[in-house]
Amino acid sequence: NANEYKDFILPLIFYKYLSLKIQGTLTGNLSDAGVVYTYREACEAADCGTEPAKAILGRTVNNLGYYIRPDDLYCEIVKKSEEGNYSYINLESAFFRLTESLEQVTGSDYFSDLLKISRINDRVLQELIKVVDEFDLHPGEDDLGSEYMKLINLFASTSGRKDGEYYTPDCICELIAGIISTHFDEIESLSDPACGSGALLMKICRNVNVKEIYGNDVNSSAIKMVKLNTILNDLDYRKTEYLLKDTLLDTSENIYQVQVSNPPFSLRWKPVTNKKYPIPAPAVYADLAFVEHMVYHMGEMAVCILPVGVLYRKGQEKKIREWLMAQNLVDTVMLLAGNFFYNTATPVAVIVLKKNRVDKKILFIDGSDIFTKERGCAYLSEMQVNSLLKIYRERIESEISVLRERDEVIEGNLYI
Repeated sequence: NANEYKDFILPLIFYKYLSLKIQGTLTGNLSDAGVVYTYREACEAADCGTEPAKAILGRTVNNLGYYIRPDDLYCEIVKKSEEGNYSYINLESAFFRLTESLEQVTGSDYFSDLLKISRINDRVLQELIKVVDEFDLHPGEDDLGSEYMKLINLFASTSGRKDGEYYTPDCICELIAGIISTHFDEIESLSDPACGSGALLMKICRNVNVKEIYGNDVNSSAIKMVKLNTILNDLDYRKTEYLLKDTLLDTSENIYQVQVSNPPFSLRWKPVTNKKYPIPAPAVYADLAFVEHMVYHMGEMAVCILPVGVLYRKGQEKKIREWLMAQNLVDTVMLLAGNFFYNTATPVAVIVLKKNRVDKKILFIDGSDIFTKERGCAYLSEMQVNSLLKIYRERIESEISVLRERDEVIEGNLYI
């Protein structure tokens, strides 16, 4: 069961990545200066004050923000593990030295929670170290972040339920990123109030230049994964802010230019009435509470993935939909099939909200029959994603889409 060792494998992957990155960067910088040293030779020469090794190592460490001793490189850890001579205490010490160097160089503790593991049998740890050594990690390559998300996908598929709560399938991320990139080449601030592993945020950052990234989640494992995802996607972690907090209790006044989210479906919450939640969502369905949160913090645009029931359920949810339409915020409603997510077979809806809309029409797209099935799960092929995006971008009526005037939508029913 891959998920059983997730909390050990992910820190090891991260450590291996950082090890390869500093090793490759330092030897590359030395080569550019016409100096032929191995990583160990360069570090030893720098310790002795030998130039230019000392200056080049100093610049490398300052640029990367951390230092790893030669004996702590991942390749050295593998050798010791193969000899049966590496323990949990050894790894914990190596992790500590790395995080200490980061704090000394940058004053940041960004890595500290990423490099923590529970005590584990030394023999099992040695086997995990050797397993991670087989992972092909090349810092700076465009597909590294994608490979990481495939691993998260594996954890989600084998966990049955739990990890599916903070994993958004890649095809859905592609669809959302395509919607966002239709309107933006550059985003000042991008936020996900239920960021999970950061799949949506990372996918958008691959398509659009994003200056600042924000994310909240109540799950500490999710915060660790989104931080790791940020590093592996070669994004500047200093331009991010990921907080372990309950978004629905957030009292901040921050405004974000663009927001995206795949919040946990049908979450229970304690309804409150205030300026953020003028019409509180029902206690058993917090789905539209997340939407109200996004509206409250909306700069220009928000896109959320929700269970299809939010489109037609009565009571408070009907009132919230009417409130959204009264403000002319609802731009597009796209239905998708069920079985996209590992933890639910529920059909989903992608809802696009825009501020200061002039057009009072709402585009409805029924994509519930557009999917490919594999091993009991649905996914969208590249062609299927593009066909849905074509309808969205051209805002056209077709066999699966219709434009309706806001006033034609009866009793706030968005299930058309």
